[in-house]
Amino acid sequence: MGSGNYRAVVNFVATPVDRDELVSAELAAGVSSELYHLRIDRSQLMLFAIENRREASAPANAVRLIVLDAEGSEVVRLIAEVGLTRTNGSVLLPPGVYSLRAERVQSTTQLPLPFSVFATLETDPLGVEPIDPTDAPIVCPGPGIG
Repeated sequence: MGSGNYRAVVNFVATPVDRDELVSAELAAGVSSELYHLRIDRSQLMLFAIENRREASAPANAVRLIVLDAEGSEVVRLIAEVGLTRTNGSVLLPPGVYSLRAERVQSTTQLPLPFSVFATLETDPLGVEPIDPTDAPIVCPGPGIG
């Protein structure tokens, strides 16, 4: 980029991010982990989140999400403490089958541990949306005008 004037616009909105719930389950008493599978048919930029649905007044248990590719290589690792939701940076997943492993960590009890796993698709098949940096209004004449 050369010298000159640049403008960056940041827009924070109150609308929650639309995310898909992939798993809503619980690690049963005495169970340390569960395995789920996710199939990706085309490359996708995804943001994963894990929510620990245990109430804050309950004994401490954290839940860990590990996403593994078909070769068993770790792609994502997240840990959510009691009552919290955690996310990571976005990750580009090529086509394939992925394993989602939910694990109990920081175990002080073996009570059931409810959790949810979410994913937000961030792939934009249309590309970027151009912005007019001059702030010049665009006039679009309606029918019969012009």
